[in-house]
Formats: sequence, structure tokens, C-alpha cells
Amino acid sequence: MKLIIENFRKFLNEGFQDSPNYKKGEWVDVPYEYYNSEDEQEADTSIKDNFFDIIQLSYQAIDGHVNFKNPEDVPGKYKSWIAVDIDSDPEADAIRFGSQKGKNFKMAGGGSDGTPAGKQAYLDKTASMLFTPGTFGEMSDAIAHIMITRKEVPYVKTKEEVERLLGKEVKWYGEHPNPKLAARYAGVGDGYAAWYGRELGGEEHVKIMLGLPAL
Repeated sequence: MKLIIENFRKFLNEGFQDSPNYKKGEWVDVPYEYYNSEDEQEADTSIKDNFFDIIQLSYQAIDGHVNFKNPEDVPGKYKSWIAVDIDSDPEADAIRFGSQKGKNFKMAGGGSDGTPAGKQAYLDKTASMLFTPGTFGEMSDAIAHIMITRKEVPYVKTKEEVERLLGKEVKWYGEHPNPKLAARYAGVGDGYAAWYGRELGGEEHVKIMLGLPAL
């Protein structure tokens, strides 16, 4: 990972934060137009670098995020980015990004710098957002497991509702197709039996739609 030494802290100090009373540890919006601003373009180490490093680290188990191959891919098609700085260095330590989809906000991805504090901030913010009406995300693998087993977040329960929100058909499983995981989730809440398959990048990914979208 690159050493980011200035830009996110500079961004906060110059008043882009939501409140003039900003305190360390608060999540802030990074406006979409900022990524192509003069300040960002002239920075030796940019917020794009910082966020891309977090994405690379967080998605390395699946060979990176399909939409982010280098720092210039940030912010891409996603209009909303939030970040938090929680420690003594000047980097952002966790991020979340997504876009408005009709009357709902769809979470598309995120991650942390890999530190325990960064990971916890990321998980806590993700859960908080999923409990917020009008917010949802398709999730799989570790993040879905944590949101279900540790946070017991709400979820979208039927194939018809999932397809309506996505605007496309899915391969509906109900219970997770992995019997061990199906048994694990059966003991949480009302069972989380709303898994489905979607083809992404030429491969099927098993997902569940978490959150409280307006249907």
C-alpha cells in the first residue's frame, strides 16, 4: 500500500466536512465533484490513492474490486462516498460508497485499512446504515456473515422484492446453498433464508439483500 501523508487530513482541515464542529472519528461525505478538483489533482498523495488502497486491501481475497483497477477509477459511477479518520495518521481508515437507486440508497462497497479500529468502524457504520430505512445492499461472504450473525440486520425476504429492487431476475435459493452456512443462519433471527445467485464477471455469486429498502 502507498503511504498517504497529507490529503484526507487536508480535506478535513479545509472545511469540506459536514459540520464546522467536526471531531475525529466522525464519518464525512467526500463530494463527488471533489475528486476532479484542483486540490485533488495537485496533491502529491491523493484521496483517490487513499481510497483505492483501502479497496485493494479489502478486496484482495477476490483479486480486487471489479470496478477499481487503479486510483483513477475512483470515484467511478458511484456518486456517494463517505470516510472516517480515527487514528493519529492523516489517512482515511474506513470508507463506504454507493449510489441513489430510485427512492433508495444502494450500498455498493467499502472497506477499511485493516487495523482493528478501522475494521470495527467499517462494520459498525455498515450495520447502522442497514438499519436505516431506505438503505440496502447486496452482500455475500464475510461481510454478509458478520452482518447476519453479529448484527442481525434486516433483510429483503422474497424473490419478487429482490428482483423488483434490482430490476433483473435472480436465481433464487432461499436457504444458503452451502448446507453448513444454511444451518448456521437457521439459528439466527427468522433464518435469513433469502439467498440468491447473480452472475458477475462471468461467475455466479451467492448473495443476500440486507437492509430496509422502500419497496
